[in-house]
Amino acid sequence: MAKLDDIKNVIIELFPENALNDTTWEYGFKFNFDKQIKRISYSTNSTPFTITKATENNADLLITHHDAWPFMNEQKEYCNKLLEDNEINHCFFHTPLDASEFGTSYGLASALEMENMKFTAPYYGHLVGVAGDIRSQSFNDLVTMCEKVLYASVHSYQNNDNLCSRVLVITGGGNETSNLDSAISEKCDTYITGEYGMYLQHYAEYHKINLIIGGHTKTEIIGVRNFVKRIVADFNGLQICEIDEPNY
Repeated sequence: MAKLDDIKNVIIELFPENALNDTTWEYGFKFNFDKQIKRISYSTNSTPFTITKATENNADLLITHHDAWPFMNEQKEYCNKLLEDNEINHCFFHTPLDASEFGTSYGLASALEMENMKFTAPYYGHLVGVAGDIRSQSFNDLVTMCEKVLYASVHSYQNNDNLCSRVLVITGGGNETSNLDSAISEKCDTYITGEYGMYLQHYAEYHKINLIIGGHTKTEIIGVRNFVKRIVADFNGLQICEIDEPNY
């Protein structure tokens, strides 16, 4: 068991001060129910589905990458009501986790055994993509490796006939053509992200850069998993449960 304030303190200490000060709207803690934290559920998203699963898991705290999205209006209100009605504390960390060496893009790149990794791709003043070298292999072999790491099928678009050896990873919603500019500048032959865009594929085809689309949810859950493991390492007896949500 642990006090919520103690967990908050551990979380805040995981991130550089500037990463938090620069993006105050990109992370937060919601509710402050006066009870000991025994069980933590975690997921990429805060949705009616994940909150219901957290309730079924008897979670005292739900940790997510995304908050319920404000542009979904009544769904965000409903999510907050579900959390409140079931007395589940909630914290979400978006950009700070994206820019972290245990976070989303870096976590997936590490799982793919990339080397010489460096951050690239600016987002709100922080770098959230990771470029690096990977064992030289065919495109089909890299697709298979991604599916094993993500435990999910991926969509793939082969735009060159070379072996894959240098990759850019931007997890989640990296489907803008500007995201591919980082792959171009880093001389990558393959770009791995979470969401597909028609314009992205046209641009990638023009620059002969392969695309692997792994789903927004699954490409980011590795970083959330790493995040939660770092938190609970400071406490004894905390139970954790990963929520298996649809890979949109």
